[in-house]
Amino acid sequence: MDFPPILSASSLNFSDRLKVALQGKDGLPKHIPVGCFGKLVTVDHTEIESLHQVYNLIDTYCIEVPLNENPLAISVFGAPGSGKGFAIKQLTAPWMRANDGERSTTAPLEFNLSQLNTASDLVGALHQVRDIALDGKVPLVLWDEFDSPLEGQPLGWLRYFLSPIQDGKFQQDEVTHLIGPCIFVFAGGTSENFEKFKQEVKRLDAEGRGSKGEDFLSRMRGNVDIPGVNPPSGTSKPGPTVMLRRALVLNSMFDKFKIANDGEKFEVEEGVVQAFMEVSRYEHGVRSIEAIIRMSNLRGRERYTRASLPSLEQLKLHVDGEEFLEKMRSRRHS
Repeated sequence: MDFPPILSASSLNFSDRLKVALQGKDGLPKHIPVGCFGKLVTVDHTEIESLHQVYNLIDTYCIEVPLNENPLAISVFGAPGSGKGFAIKQLTAPWMRANDGERSTTAPLEFNLSQLNTASDLVGALHQVRDIALDGKVPLVLWDEFDSPLEGQPLGWLRYFLSPIQDGKFQQDEVTHLIGPCIFVFAGGTSENFEKFKQEVKRLDAEGRGSKGEDFLSRMRGNVDIPGVNPPSGTSKPGPTVMLRRALVLNSMFDKFKIANDGEKFEVEEGVVQAFMEVSRYEHGVRSIEAIIRMSNLRGRERYTRASLPSLEQLKLHVDGEEFLEKMRSRRHS
């Protein structure tokens, strides 16, 4: 029996991507592999596999909570604005809704380590985690920008997480506190992917400025690299995969802001969609796409057209404004 070939993003044309922007995953050709995790939709093979692996880790951990005394530690990397926090929240959503007390997690506790000044500030954060664990829940903790320096020391925070992850304990003066079962998610801020983070750890070790990075890495149980909406470094134009990713992000934003929804699909001018998909770069990743839509004049309008877009000066805050408008004008009104 012959099976149809698996399609890739490079096999899609503008009309295909337009359909995805308007209809989401339902607009994808049937034979393109797709991963759905809550509202997170991805067509990246590596990302799908990583998300499934982390999903299974969390599922097993929550089922076996009575047997777990130490935190489950996973990492997530991506360029600024790639949607790391959104991805983790969507991935863990099933356990937040669970009715079984042994499987339920909490809404994420979020701590940005770049905004903490000393290691003693971390103790207060760990006490918040411990309080939730003592209440019978499984705290989900997002340690954002964990790879930022501490008091001038690159990757200076890592050493302070070794005991909490390995032993489920932290020290406050002369008192040792047990943390209890919880899920630690370490979100990178300076490294765009896991491989770059490992290279930085090795570089510091080679320079004799060891940050306990290897010990930290040995405690990780899973990792996800979240692709962004910008082309890879050194590439000036978005390729087919990046444009398809942008189309999925656009659909998510159209749904979020209820843009001109006629019940079946979104009424958006083709030129507007083309500009969003083909502009070279977004200054702040997904946040820039959201900002442009937020700044658009959509009140009382039945369609999202070029007349709805923000001014050139506003566009320049997030993209090359002239290029964005040129991409839009290059496609005639449909």
